[in-house]
Amino acid sequence: MTPPLPCRTRPALAADLPALGEIWQEFMHMHQRRDPSFTLAPNSLQRWLGMAADMVARSDTFVFAAFADGRPVGFCLGWIARNPPIYQVSELGFISEIAVASHSRRQGAGRALIAAAARWFAGRRLSEFQLSTAVW
Repeated sequence: MTPPLPCRTRPALAADLPALGEIWQEFMHMHQRRDPSFTLAPNSLQRWLGMAADMVARSDTFVFAAFADGRPVGFCLGWIARNPPIYQVSELGFISEIAVASHSRRQGAGRALIAAAARWFAGRRLSEFQLSTAVW
């Protein structure tokens, strides 16, 4: 068994987005095969790339990329969200998507991306964050 390659994360750059888009497509096709409610809209990749480019440029959102052996192997994106006013904590972090390429799963990239997101949230004095996930 080959040991996992060391993984590093950093904020994504616009130049990273095409490779991250390929990982996103793989991720979404997996979801779509399991649940038809994930059927993609026309031009979904272009729409995702536009959304990710917008997020890369903003200060209240993030797109982190994970790299192993210099190649992108995953990403995580999120933002600062408002909690309903019934809660004491008014703002929290929200991770909307996290995906790791199938050839790189179970090697630490997902853990590294969650850690990068947690540091980003902590740097903005957010005491909690949430992650949305499909349940199968």
